Amino acid sequence: MLLAIEALGYGSRWIEGTLAPKEGWAKGVLGVPDGKRLVIMLPIGKGVYNDQPKQKRSLDEVLYWERYGQR
Repeated sequence: MLLAIEALGYGSRWIEGTLAPKEGWAKGVLGVPDGKRLVIMLPIGKGVYNDQPKQKRSLDEVLYWERYGQR
């Protein structure tokens, strides 16, 4: 589904475990009966994309030896 959504020019995210605390709210919005559970949701929409490529950082900026902060 995610590949098909992307191929159609839309964006989506897989939502599962984090949905549990708000499952009741989401079921109400979607009209899901009380006897059913939401296992996953795939919200679909147009994403906001930045045309600028991300600049890669050098290894000296991201590589640490033995402990964080020791270069």
